[in-house]
Amino acid sequence: MDTRPTVNETSDMSFTPDPETVPMRHWSEPAAPSSKIETSIAPGSVVGGRYEILKILGRGGMGAVCQARDLEVDRIVAVKFIRGELAGKASVLQRFKRELVLAQKVTHPNVVRIYDLGVAGDMRFITMEYIDGEELSKVILERGKLPPREAVGIMIQVCKGLAAAHTVGIVHRDLKPANIMIDKQGRVAVMDFGIAYSIEAAAVAEDAAADVPSGPLDHLTKAGSMIGTPTFMSPEQARGEHVDHRSDLFTVGFLLYALISGKLPTGSTLQETLKIRGSKRIKPLIELEPTVPLALNDIVGRCLELQPGRRYQSADELARALEDWSRSQEAAPSKRSHGRRVATAGILAAALGAAGLFAYLNRRTEPPTPAHSIKVLINDFTNATGNPLLDGLVDPMVGIGLEGARFITVFNRGQARRIASELSGSPALDVKTSQLITRREGIDVIVGGSVARDNNKFKLSIDALDGATGKVIAQQSATVDSPDQLARAVSSAVARVRKQLGDATPLATQLASAETFSSGSLEAARDYSRAQELQWRGKLDDALAAFQLSVKEDPDFGRAYAGMAATLANLGRRKDAEEAYRMAMSKIDRMSDREKYRTRGGYFLLRREYDRAVEQYQELVKQYPADTAGLGNLALAYFYQRNMAGAVEEGRRAVAIYPNNLLQIDNVGLYEMYAGDFDSARREFLRVLASNASYEKAYIGLGLSRLAQGNNSEAEESYRKLAALGKRGASMASLATADLALVEGRMNEAFATLDAGIQADKRDHEGGREASKWITMAEGRLIAGQRAQAAISAGRALSADSDDKILYAAAKVYVAASQKAKAGALLAQLNSRLGPDAELYSKLIAAEISLERGDYREAISRLQAAQKVSDSWLGRFALGRTYLVAGAFTEADSEFEVCLKRRGEATAVFLDDEPRYHYFPPVYYYLGLAREGLGSRGAADAYRAFLKLKEKSGKDAMVDDARKRLSAVSAGSPR
Repeated sequence: MDTRPTVNETSDMSFTPDPETVPMRHWSEPAAPSSKIETSIAPGSVVGGRYEILKILGRGGMGAVCQARDLEVDRIVAVKFIRGELAGKASVLQRFKRELVLAQKVTHPNVVRIYDLGVAGDMRFITMEYIDGEELSKVILERGKLPPREAVGIMIQVCKGLAAAHTVGIVHRDLKPANIMIDKQGRVAVMDFGIAYSIEAAAVAEDAAADVPSGPLDHLTKAGSMIGTPTFMSPEQARGEHVDHRSDLFTVGFLLYALISGKLPTGSTLQETLKIRGSKRIKPLIELEPTVPLALNDIVGRCLELQPGRRYQSADELARALEDWSRSQEAAPSKRSHGRRVATAGILAAALGAAGLFAYLNRRTEPPTPAHSIKVLINDFTNATGNPLLDGLVDPMVGIGLEGARFITVFNRGQARRIASELSGSPALDVKTSQLITRREGIDVIVGGSVARDNNKFKLSIDALDGATGKVIAQQSATVDSPDQLARAVSSAVARVRKQLGDATPLATQLASAETFSSGSLEAARDYSRAQELQWRGKLDDALAAFQLSVKEDPDFGRAYAGMAATLANLGRRKDAEEAYRMAMSKIDRMSDREKYRTRGGYFLLRREYDRAVEQYQELVKQYPADTAGLGNLALAYFYQRNMAGAVEEGRRAVAIYPNNLLQIDNVGLYEMYAGDFDSARREFLRVLASNASYEKAYIGLGLSRLAQGNNSEAEESYRKLAALGKRGASMASLATADLALVEGRMNEAFATLDAGIQADKRDHEGGREASKWITMAEGRLIAGQRAQAAISAGRALSADSDDKILYAAAKVYVAASQKAKAGALLAQLNSRLGPDAELYSKLIAAEISLERGDYREAISRLQAAQKVSDSWLGRFALGRTYLVAGAFTEADSEFEVCLKRRGEATAVFLDDEPRYHYFPPVYYYLGLAREGLGSRGAADAYRAFLKLKEKSGKDAMVDDARKRLSAVSAGSPR
């Protein structure tokens, strides 16, 4: 909305303005021309036979803005009426419609959604999403300036909205506080992408062509000069030059400058302001606000560069810089510390900024860490006890403990051993060889030590050496009565080493996040610790082997069975994972309470008993707030409950404690993807792959995120890289590649890809993966109109595996293929199973059967019952189709809108990370049918969106029908 509060020209702010700055509250933009529109839109009136005006929100440069109820779909919208003198110009409307078509493509949480352009008599208006909140301009008016972190938080969201618009070629060109809304939940949304500009520019062009004088600012608005709000525009815009997306990034920096300092760099007149903006650099923010952190000053300064090439080159890049700074400040002390302490030459260990999130139930803080990242190499610890069971026990424990500090990265020991063999002929990592490696690889610190006899006790020593000089910079020791107490001693000693290296995380916090386990075998404990380290690094096959060795050494080691089960589940071996968890549960009596919570929670997760899993993990983190297993798996449980916001929050808390845990980072990326934040998800997946280029699931997430954003070629490239990673990667890639082919309508290619993948899965005895491909084949056959073949493929899927999702998908195929008896048999199986997934799927299938026999009321009732079990994307889509068939077009339209907004969940509808995006394109087709039923012109846009996705489609009945319908509605003759 373009509402604008009245600015107080006599603000009581006490400071004296700088010659080139004024307090933000003093700045007033030229008043908008008056309009007579308001007389026709009194509250209570109905505009266009559809929009009931509730209240007038304000007046802006384009006209009046109202809150209204869309009577056709029963939702609150904002209606912006275009000033009469603009709406009457043909060139204005033509250009505006072009911009509107582009703006409608931007569907992002940080952008106000544009719905339509309407006409009522001689009035033209836009309908858009209504934001229940306030403009940033009002926030500024009330508060003057904001704390840096709050200002940065707002502008991160602005950047994400800009990135979405820039992706489809839209440059805002008039970004300002009045075009930024903040709702009551803190969501920031940007308005008027290119719209105000296009109207004004077209009007100016028409006036110029007709030589019509425009008023006192005519010299500023003629075609070929500048358009926009002078206060916030970029230098190139002030000079009337061509602008691109980097112009918006200048304005972001300018807004940050103003929000933090409370002042606007400007001249005493409009002409002087434009002159300054076009040719003179703005003085550094830190000169106006000395308490601003230098790093943030530098970010703002880069945005405000006069030359676009010297600024950030994308909104994504700027958002990342702001997010990195924000994370570093999450729990910084309220008073800035300018002091530094140097541990040794070349190693900066100053406690500046915040490192990672540490969770205490309902509050969030971050321990400060050094500004410098430290790379650490773990030496082979010397075992001087004479007990061979202690060989290799301490090393992985030390590595895991050190990586609990956000600023520490442990160098890959496998790579280190390979280098050691090249340099010295031996893979042993002693001090001398490690120093050679540090010089070659730029490693900062070597950590090593020993375990030795101390009379009847055992002494642990840990030394940290400067990688360049070999000088000791940190040293800790601990003495224990027996070897089985070493694990706790290592945790305590490593925590103190971290503190000496610059970690300000409280010692109690570090110890609380450490793993605990009960085993009577030192060998088993050693291999368990090694398995954990491998699991965190995404080396799942190696981790599984280590867990298996651990339980071989201690058959009563319950937590090792649980670790094995989790790894098997992550490898897609569900049946094997169930057996491992059964073994873990049989050892529950040997576990501590903490271990019991972890193990039962994992068991319930595997069985998809999410509510019970949440109970276990909530109790775990209540007692142990920094337990990363609890936090990470609580996130996973929330995810399965379809509580995506909760999943993202808890996942990030887990990652903040152990920031190099690739499994958790990848999970956070998946949660963000399902939540529809594809840019953030992509960053997490790239972060994983930067550490482990063979992490298979990250390629799936990366590909799906790009596919959901319309970057099909990048998705295909991601899947191609995945296919090169070995048998499992090739299997995963074949399903993903086939899914992409189905999305685009390349049916024969999809079938060929699936067939090849199925044959490979058969050879490798991968029943679960084979079943997924067969069911995808069945769904593809249905799309191609081959119902009998679809039913055969569904049957083969059931022969390979019969978990809940396969039963549901096969039953759905049987209903569509008119094989109701088979569908009924699968429904009975689902009804006999426990867990929310089975209950959800059984209700969805029962509804499909009711719909097939024409009992719409019963189908809707069953679907509503399914939604009470879980508000699933599948349920919403089924409700939309059912309402559509029943002729309830408004209800259908509403459900399909939800499906569009929850696009992230459609990437893998069963929440199993297996691509199912081919479920999504039909949403646009059915939405077109619903809007055609409503008589809405939006039907054409829906059909176009569907056909855009199906550009490469061959023979497809739905595609053919969409083309015919688009032609008909475009010609004004609905079918």
